[in-house]
Amino acid sequence: MTDVWTRIRTALEEDWNALRGNRRTEVPVASDHPIRKLDGYIQEGEKRVIRVEELIHGHKRIQSELEREFEEAERMLQKRISQREIAEEAGEEGLVIYADREIEVYGVRKDSLAFQRKERQKELEDLERQLDTMQHKLKDMQIKRLELESSERVKEARSYAPDRRRGEESERAETDESPAEDYLFDEKIRRLQEARASEEM
Repeated sequence: MTDVWTRIRTALEEDWNALRGNRRTEVPVASDHPIRKLDGYIQEGEKRVIRVEELIHGHKRIQSELEREFEEAERMLQKRISQREIAEEAGEEGLVIYADREIEVYGVRKDSLAFQRKERQKELEDLERQLDTMQHKLKDMQIKRLELESSERVKEARSYAPDRRRGEESERAETDESPAEDYLFDEKIRRLQEARASEEM
């Protein structure tokens, strides 16, 4: 029963790979076979690579938003600094106080966003390095799978070839004369000679 389910699973996986345009050649159905195990690692690796790519994409989107917020904070800071100068020249103390509060808020926000931008950039670089490493490992596993599959095919092909040593032994057995055959041959010749001698008498 287990063997039937294994075959069904294998067929479904092959159909799925064909639909994805990633058809692999047939592999032994035994779940503990090295190629089957490697296929499992490859599939898991592919899922992880896809997930990290999604995380990097999301991280870049967050970075873009942080960049926009930083530019907005910088723009508003410069605007409030300019407005404060105008209020101060006009002697509007209340407006100057308000402008000072705004300048402090936007200054702190700008510094915070600058720090966040820097940290997110480091994280992005780490994620991209991690993705590169994962992709290289995945490629190595795919190459290893090809090597294993090639080795399996050669092994299977050799199992169908006749045994060379057996062939040589049987050829030797056919050509070599055994002592028993020699004795029988000599005995028959001796009898023929005796019969011939008795006829001549």
